[in-house]
Amino acid sequence: LCHNAPDSATPFATKRTGFELCKGCHNEMVTATMAKDRLHWPVADARGCENCHNPHASKVDKLLKTNTASLCSGCHADTARKIATTTAKHAPVQDGLCVSCHSPHSSNGVYLIDQPSVVELCGTCHDYGEHSSHPLGDAAVDPRNKNLRVDCLSCHNGHGTEHKWMLLAPTNVELCTQCHKKFSR
Repeated sequence: LCHNAPDSATPFATKRTGFELCKGCHNEMVTATMAKDRLHWPVADARGCENCHNPHASKVDKLLKTNTASLCSGCHADTARKIATTTAKHAPVQDGLCVSCHSPHSSNGVYLIDQPSVVELCGTCHDYGEHSSHPLGDAAVDPRNKNLRVDCLSCHNGHGTEHKWMLLAPTNVELCTQCHKKFSR
C-alpha cells in the first residue's frame, strides 16, 4: 500500500509523499484535518505525518515517535524551556499532555485549540463561576487593546508561571491594575 512493488527499480520508495501517502488509509482523518482553519505546519511539509509518527512501529500510542512532551519540545524548545523554569505549572503541562489543550494536527481555534474560544477550552476542566465573577468573552473588551477580548489568558498563563494559580503577576493588585488603572497605588 505504501511502498513500490518489490520487483520495481525502487522497492523501498513510497508511492506518495507527506500526508498524501497516509491519506490512502486515513482519508477521513486527513480530510477532516485539512478542512480546519489552522494547520499545524508539520502536517503539511514534505515529511507530513512522519514528522511525529513512525509508520511501521512504536512503543508509544498512535505510533508516535516518542512521548508527547518530548515530541512537542523538539520543535517548541522555547516553550519547553519556559515551562521548565515555572513553579506553578498547569497540571496537563506538568504531565506532558500538550494535546489536552492543543490539537496536534489542525484546529479552528487560535493556538491550535479545538474549542471555539479559550474560555470554552478552559471550561472543559475548570468551573470559572466558582472562582471569579469577572466578565469574559465577546462582550468583555480588553482595555489594554480594544481588538482583544478578556479571556482566561488575560490573567493566567496556560502553561504556568512563577506565581500561584498561574497568574501573570505576583499579586492581585499588580494583576488587576493593568486594566483597572483607577485602583493602582
